Amino acid sequence: MAPLKKHFTSNHSINNQFNPKEILKEYGRWIKGYMDQGYRMYLVTFTFKHIPGSNFTKQTEMMKQIEFQFYPTLIKHVERHPMKLHRQCNLPRLIALPDAPVPKKTQSGKMSLSDVTINNGRHVHAIIGMARTMRHPKGFKLTALIRDYSERFIGPFTTIANIDVKRMKTRPRFVTDYVLKHAKRDRSVLDHLLILPKLPKDVSPPELEELVVSHRPR
Repeated sequence: MAPLKKHFTSNHSINNQFNPKEILKEYGRWIKGYMDQGYRMYLVTFTFKHIPGSNFTKQTEMMKQIEFQFYPTLIKHVERHPMKLHRQCNLPRLIALPDAPVPKKTQSGKMSLSDVTINNGRHVHAIIGMARTMRHPKGFKLTALIRDYSERFIGPFTTIANIDVKRMKTRPRFVTDYVLKHAKRDRSVLDHLLILPKLPKDVSPPELEELVVSHRPR
């Protein structure tokens, strides 16, 4: 558990210290810890509209949309004062990593049509934990929120095309392994590993942080 604390200040701090299998194992424990604390856990899959550029560019844009579009919108439904340190405990916990389809050959030896998809089949898996609060003693119901307010998460303002949400009730380590499985095939994808929340200032989009910095007394 201890090494993972660094991710609340940097998403890349341990990528060069552990091999992918060790990382998956530690994150499995981390997610199980939140479930044991009573968090309502969800497996979330994001798919996207066409994003031009290389696979690295596509993945970078996907993670930006989750961090600066999806997550701030989610926070607005959970906590009115997310910048206050004593309210940070109410914020959703999120871990996300891009995934890519494993190439499958047909009997003719050619790639199957299912592999020729938007963004080369790339998408993002995430685990989101919703805390118990006074307003939501059993944890916030993410499935209902995305279903009932989809227009706030998907639209012309984002490249996110669809958000599939499934409640996670058992086997947190197995699900974590599934979410992070692409790291087993390609260690470099860990550069896109996203853990939220980070620092309080990171809760809001960069534009707001730039505004705050520009108005600080000199």
